[in-house]
Amino acid sequence: MSGRRIPAPRELWRGFWRGDLRVTAFWTLGLMVLGFLSAQFIPRVYRADVRIAPAPAIEDTESGGLAQTLGGLSGVGSLFGSDARFAVDLESTRSYAVVRRLEADSLMMAELFPDRHSGGEPEPSTWDALRELRKRASVTFDQRYGIAEASFRSSQAERAATLLGIWLREADGMLRERKLKEIHERIVQIEEELGRSHLVDVQEALEKHLVSELRQQALVKAAPGVGFTLVERPVPPDLPVFPRPKLFALVAGMLYLAFRFVVLVLLGRGKLAAARS
Repeated sequence: MSGRRIPAPRELWRGFWRGDLRVTAFWTLGLMVLGFLSAQFIPRVYRADVRIAPAPAIEDTESGGLAQTLGGLSGVGSLFGSDARFAVDLESTRSYAVVRRLEADSLMMAELFPDRHSGGEPEPSTWDALRELRKRASVTFDQRYGIAEASFRSSQAERAATLLGIWLREADGMLRERKLKEIHERIVQIEEELGRSHLVDVQEALEKHLVSELRQQALVKAAPGVGFTLVERPVPPDLPVFPRPKLFALVAGMLYLAFRFVVLVLLGRGKLAAARS
């Protein structure tokens, strides 16, 4: 027999710390395979923080701006305003994904289920909220960029968003020319088209917001269109939190080689110290 014999199990175990090149290669490849296989059994968790905002996007530094202004439009402001934030956890193993948790705040749940909160019925679960949201919104996901767009199906809310979206585009040019009288007339026109019963001090709130803030800056963001936009951050749905199996294997092998290098350095220092003594 030549020197190329298969290492015995005891030799392999002892070689984990300070074996020759064959044993080192065996442990490196073995740990890489182990890391690759273990990653197959770890469920990949997809995390996305979802923020729902009204389509007419407008900057505000004082009172919540348009999100609060829309509070009277059948709950649009409170349901899709700055406070209506929830997180969605998507748990997946390879191609299979399910929604694991939906955290909705109490204000949003109250808007979705007003009868349950007032009639003494059992509190709705997060799954109830998710089903209700799916009924009200048509959601399509863009896997490449991780952006989902939802069109609110309430005709009143769509109409309000349309009117306000058109008005915001018009207001951009009006503000640059300081045509505040035209802005005031447009607000009155929106009030007449929607009806006073569906508005909560819209004229006063918009005037205060626009005159005090935007007149100084002459800046209004263009509304992205009818409906609402869900912006997912920071992880798009196609990027798992846990690394891929190949990365697990590579890390396992590199960690072992780094460990062997440290052991080799320590053993070398020990032998050098013994020789000097």
